[in-house]
Amino acid sequence: MSTKSVAEPGYFCMLCSSGESVEELIGSMKGASNTADFIQLFDYKREILRKLLPAYVIAQMRVRDGIAKSDSVRNELILLVSGSKNISEAIASAGIKSSKRFILFSSSKKLSLYFAKKNKVKWRKLRLRLDLSTAAEVVGSALSE
Repeated sequence: MSTKSVAEPGYFCMLCSSGESVEELIGSMKGASNTADFIQLFDYKREILRKLLPAYVIAQMRVRDGIAKSDSVRNELILLVSGSKNISEAIASAGIKSSKRFILFSSSKKLSLYFAKKNKVKWRKLRLRLDLSTAAEVVGSALSE
């Protein structure tokens, strides 16, 4: 009898804590991300967690279709989560504020684990749920642009 394997989702999300500074974590995030895979660091807020999954799907589609406001899924994701049209405002609104408690969202489990090990990050995996009302809110704000 064979066992069925369950495919990993196309993202990896972790609740994290680190002794490194926010600036060190951001520098490491930028260095670890590439054109195929990325890491984005968010402030730990329940509303951000609710928006991550629908925003990620929309960001992927917008970049794929050439209608994104930014040049990457990573940047489009933070724009959509924050509801801002400006990357600086989006980072100020939804970006990491404290290294003591933050959300790491990545397109790659392997990249997430590498980042965590390199930066001595304590973490636990977060399972994101798709809430239809939140998804509608994210889609609505994306369409209003």
